[in-house]
Amino acid sequence: MRYTQVIITLLIYCCTFPLSASAAVWISQWRAPDPQSGVRLESVLAMVFDPQRERIYVADGLAGKLHAFDLDGQHLSDFDAGGDLGTPVSITLQRTGRFWFVDRKANALVRLVPEEQRLERFPFSLTGAEAMLPEKVVWHPEAGLMVLDRLSGNVLALDDNLNVRGRYGSNCIDVVSAAGKLWILQADASVVQVDPSDASESKGKRIALQYDLKRPSALERSPQGQLFIADRGLCQVLVFSPAGRHLYSIGARGNRLGRFSAPRQILFLDSAQGSGALAVLDEVNRCVDLFRR
Repeated sequence: MRYTQVIITLLIYCCTFPLSASAAVWISQWRAPDPQSGVRLESVLAMVFDPQRERIYVADGLAGKLHAFDLDGQHLSDFDAGGDLGTPVSITLQRTGRFWFVDRKANALVRLVPEEQRLERFPFSLTGAEAMLPEKVVWHPEAGLMVLDRLSGNVLALDDNLNVRGRYGSNCIDVVSAAGKLWILQADASVVQVDPSDASESKGKRIALQYDLKRPSALERSPQGQLFIADRGLCQVLVFSPAGRHLYSIGARGNRLGRFSAPRQILFLDSAQGSGALAVLDEVNRCVDLFRR
C-alpha cells in the first residue's frame, strides 16, 4: 500500500513540475579558471568561442588580457598585446580568425590579427553626429560588424569604413548573431529577430518573453531555437520557447560550481567537441561555468 502511495505521489509531482525535470538534465561540468590552478582573473567581462581552435577566450577587462581555455577548462595561455589591449569589455570572432574587441578605455573598436600579433584600433569620436559608446560588438557572417551602442540604445550595423548604415531595436541590452539573424534583447522583456542582410527589414519580429524578469543581462539562442536569458537579479539562466514561453531555469544564487552571482554572458559552443555545451560567464564570481546535457 505504501509503495503504491509513493508511486502516485511521484506521478503527481512529475505531472505538476515537468519543467524542473527538463532543467535537471543540464549538468555543470567544470569552472574556469579552476580554483586550484593558481590562475586568477581580475574582471571577466566577455568571452568568445573559436570552433577551429576548440578554445574559449575570456577577456579580463581590468588586467587588459585575453585568456585561452580548452574544452576541459584548462588554462592554455594569456595575451596582453604588450599592454596595449586596453580595457576589453566585448569580443567577437570573424570566420578568418580575426578578433574584434570593444576597448572601453579608449572608446574604440580593436581588431586583432593573431598570426601577426598585430592590433588595429578604430576610435569613435564623442562629438559629432555619429558619436557612440560601444557596449558590445558582434560579427554577422553576411552583414559584418554590429555594435550595441549605449548612447542611442540601438544595435548599429557598420560598413567597411565603420560608418553607421543601419539601426535596429530600442533600449537594447544584448545582441547575438545566430542562424543567419540578429537576436536583440530589449529592456521591455522582449527579443527582436532581425535579418540584417535584408535592407527592407529594420523593425524585425518581436517576441515577448512571458516571465517576470528582474535584471536581464544577456541573450543566447540555442541550435534548437530556444532563447536563453541570463538574469543578474534572479541569478539564473531562463530558457524560453521560440514563441517566448518560459520553459525552465538553470542555476541559482551562489558562488560554487553551477551557481551564479552576476551572470554577464552566455554562449553555446558550436563545434564537434563542444556541441551542445553552454558556457556562462559570471562577472562577480570571475569565472566561466560549462554545462552539458
